[in-house]
Amino acid sequence: MGELYNRCGNGYYDLGQYSLAKEWHYKVLEIRERVLGKEHLDTVITYNDLGLVCCIQGDYLPALKWYNKALEIREKILGKEHLSTSTIYNNLAAVYGLQGNYPLALEWYNKALEIREGELGKEHPVTATTYNNLAGIYKSQEDYPAALELYNKALEVRERVLGKEHPSTSQVYNNLAGVYKLQGDHMTAIEMYNKALEIAEKVLNKEHPVVTIMYNNLAGVYESQGDYSAALEIYKKILEVRERVLGKEHSSTSEVYYTLAKVYEFKGDYSTALEMYNKVFEIKEKVLGKEHTTTATVCNDIAGVYYYQGNYPSALKWYNKALMIVERVLDRDHAGVAITYNNLGLVCESQGDYPSALEWYNKALKIREKVFGKDHPDTLAICDNRDRVKLSMERVGFTSKIRMFIWACLDKIKESFRT
Repeated sequence: MGELYNRCGNGYYDLGQYSLAKEWHYKVLEIRERVLGKEHLDTVITYNDLGLVCCIQGDYLPALKWYNKALEIREKILGKEHLSTSTIYNNLAAVYGLQGNYPLALEWYNKALEIREGELGKEHPVTATTYNNLAGIYKSQEDYPAALELYNKALEVRERVLGKEHPSTSQVYNNLAGVYKLQGDHMTAIEMYNKALEIAEKVLNKEHPVVTIMYNNLAGVYESQGDYSAALEIYKKILEVRERVLGKEHSSTSEVYYTLAKVYEFKGDYSTALEMYNKVFEIKEKVLGKEHTTTATVCNDIAGVYYYQGNYPSALKWYNKALMIVERVLDRDHAGVAITYNNLGLVCESQGDYPSALEWYNKALKIREKVFGKDHPDTLAICDNRDRVKLSMERVGFTSKIRMFIWACLDKIKESFRT
């Protein structure tokens, strides 16, 4: 029965239904702990499986808890140098990497690498995967030379062991391209992405999700170069695939509409940008609901376009829609609420409604100071907005006083003529 439950858990995991996967793995755990004991190696597998599910759901603390339980037993039964123990080291490193704790991620990946190089050799695909994982951490730390060195080691092994036309080889080309893009070497990045795509299209198919991700990455390079025409051409190809494979109302299709909207916005083609954003809004409302934070983000984006167009009433309408959502679904002291307050302040300021602008900026500032502190750049940016409005109000007040003085003088002059 436990094995059947385990297959169900793994099956739901493969389908991306992680809540159901976790539910079945808990059933497996209950049986294995009762029948085999908490220190049996099969029980450890379930601890690891629960760690994987929690990790992919973004529940990093529970993931670490399960991985550490698995590690404690594997080290005790198999030893610290066993290959199966290195798997837990690798999984712990992955969680720390996702948490942004890069020193600990490097420490655990290096522990895994030491075992894998010793047990499997430097030219084993699993060892190459560890090189790839380590490179990803160095990339996140912006240590691009170290990242490139390790990605190239992984590439060398994969090309020799798996072949030049293997999906894993294609993945390393994709990763290398990402580093070159971050370094600003766009030409090499394009070359690497094209190599990755050439392999992926051959061994997978043109409509495979991995292929569309690589096309998306390639388009991102053209976008970074300011070559919006080339970027749009690729994004439209991706959209065509997503609409055909997933449908026009799928969440992943809406992500392409969103990217297209951003590009059109950068180009200054606000009408087309609004058309794309509205498509995203319709899908997100339908798929996620009217009170989801992602729906609020799209409301903010639509408002932003109206703001750039100088259509302040429409901008206010959409910023208020966003505000209604974030105030309902987020804590009132959440940074996302502060962003919307600040945006409303910008619109009111542009309309010359300085009292309302000051009110919104003060609300945003109160949250930013509480969340980030008084010296954070985001807090200081709102201070600048507030001070600018105060200065504008003072100028308006001073101008009004001057105007009143001039009118009073004119009245006295008129009166003198009468007498």
